[in-house]
Amino acid sequence: MTLPQRPLPTLLLTLLLAAGCGQSDSPPPTTLDTGSPDVEGDAGGEGDVDARPDRVVADILFPTETFVVQLDTILRPEAQAVNAAGEELDVRVSFESSDPAVMEISSAGIAVGRAPGVVTLTARAGEVQKEWPARVVSAPVASVDVVPANYTLRLGEAVEYVAVARDAGDVVIDDAGQPTWTTTDMGVASIDTRGIARALSVGTVEVVATIEGVEGRATLEIVEAPVDAVAISPRNAPAIYPLGSFELDAMALDEEGDPMPWVQLSWASSDTSVATVDGGVVTGVAPGRAMISASVGDIVDEVEIEVIFSVQEVFAGEEAGCVISGEQLYCFGQNSQGQLGVGDLNERLAPVRLGYGPGLRDVSLGGGHGCLVNAAGELYCWGRNDYGQVGRPGLTTELSPQRVDGRTYLAVSAGAEHTCAVEDTGDIYCWGRNDERQAGHSGASANIPRKVGGGHDFVLVAAGSRHSCGVTSDDFAYCWGANDRGQLGDGTTTATPSEVPAFISGGYTFAYLEAGEDFSCGLSPSGLPVCWGAGERGQIGNNATADVNVPRTLALPVGSGLSALTVGRDHACGLFAGQALCWGAFEDGRLGRALSDDQSSPQAASFAQRFVQIDAGDGVTCGWTEDLEIFCWGQAPGAGAVPAAVEFEDY
Repeated sequence: MTLPQRPLPTLLLTLLLAAGCGQSDSPPPTTLDTGSPDVEGDAGGEGDVDARPDRVVADILFPTETFVVQLDTILRPEAQAVNAAGEELDVRVSFESSDPAVMEISSAGIAVGRAPGVVTLTARAGEVQKEWPARVVSAPVASVDVVPANYTLRLGEAVEYVAVARDAGDVVIDDAGQPTWTTTDMGVASIDTRGIARALSVGTVEVVATIEGVEGRATLEIVEAPVDAVAISPRNAPAIYPLGSFELDAMALDEEGDPMPWVQLSWASSDTSVATVDGGVVTGVAPGRAMISASVGDIVDEVEIEVIFSVQEVFAGEEAGCVISGEQLYCFGQNSQGQLGVGDLNERLAPVRLGYGPGLRDVSLGGGHGCLVNAAGELYCWGRNDYGQVGRPGLTTELSPQRVDGRTYLAVSAGAEHTCAVEDTGDIYCWGRNDERQAGHSGASANIPRKVGGGHDFVLVAAGSRHSCGVTSDDFAYCWGANDRGQLGDGTTTATPSEVPAFISGGYTFAYLEAGEDFSCGLSPSGLPVCWGAGERGQIGNNATADVNVPRTLALPVGSGLSALTVGRDHACGLFAGQALCWGAFEDGRLGRALSDDQSSPQAASFAQRFVQIDAGDGVTCGWTEDLEIFCWGQAPGAGAVPAAVEFEDY
């Protein structure tokens, strides 16, 4: 509801001034009398016990946003009391000024401008009280000039406007209120509270400044800015992996070389089978090269993108292998137990992507099952689950990775029929088969992870067949489970298994450790390799076949050592200057040589390939070379003593 402000008739103003503001021999009251509502018209007063809801004041409406009085003049402020339905009530509204020295309210309810400035009027009606901004000005605003009056902007440019208030005599009013700004089409040109207008689209608008209810206008034209060039950065884009991505920036430039960020660019790839692009984000699809372009109309810039094949790590299990390539997990080989985790039981000769990258913390393949820890520390397992080794109830095969529990893990080791993992707190949890307490407790086999005792701060775990081991943050190692073959490495041999981690004797420290079927091998921080436990197949590598219950160094040639070490079920391998050295059980060419007997000391493989990293599984070993070639030998997915190449078909 809008109520007009009506000036008082001259005679009435004179009488009111004489009554409320005129001179008198008696001193003026210290506080102006704001008046009080008439009893009959008070809709909502405390004494009106019979007041109906439609007569109760619910709100007070003001005719303008600001009440303005000229200096040394008078004006009656008017407002309307309404009920909850918005209906007008015949109720008097009284006013009080926050600063009578600026604007005084007389006993008759007349506002008198005493000094230029800003005050707040408090309006009251019934039980309702409401504030109204007010000003005393030296002169009323008669017109508003908007400067610049006519202006042209190119798309994306900005200009600052100024509003000048003038009185009826065309004199600038210095104490006029702040302007409010808008445009007739904010989609063409926007303007903020400071008067800064920005060109958004082609067209013509009026810039409107309003001061004390008076508008001023100026014309603003927005014109197209011609694009002279497009520039993509960086010019030398980094190579990426399949499924990897990075973002390119591109900008349209005018003829002066200035950026035009408002110009929309179109992105395209010359070969979407190699790389795609969406809004500047380039994603690799498969190895190769593609040109990525950004354009507007016929103006184009482009850069070349290379998608490369990469290998970060290779893993071997039971008739299966996996590889982290391009920071994504792929698996291949036999799949009769679901050990590939690809959703079925079908064999895969070429690696199939499971994903779960980038940032995989760990992957391990065991006896027909596998596990991974992703970048968030979430643990997933898949495959054979007859003892609960996948960590899922039902003891049925899981064909795809399943979340084990809600803990956060650092590392995982899949054993023959049980699994262990290191939580980020340093505790080890194990689950699955536990007939020899290899899961670290005295209970039955179960799919529920249970914490291994001892109170040690572990960083690495190795699950074998009937025993398990862990390495602590200070490089010491402990083992638990069966000990009838000296598997615990503590200098004892006993038929009674132990769920309590036993300290490995001999004073050795370990940077790495793996466990196989009743034996283990590890590397010290300086690269000294040792093994202990069952030795009838030569798997201890000390040029003997007896079991040992303390770590024994390998029978390596003088001057040689191992830069890496890995343990399978009954054989082990290491790397010396990239050359694979293997020992233990000989069947199916798993030692990389055509042999008819087990080998009790490390023997160089017969092939020429030099490897960056290798991993031994159940009768098979896989590795990758500096040329990013992947090979396996031994049982499937190997093909005997001659390495079989693993070729990717789908990235």
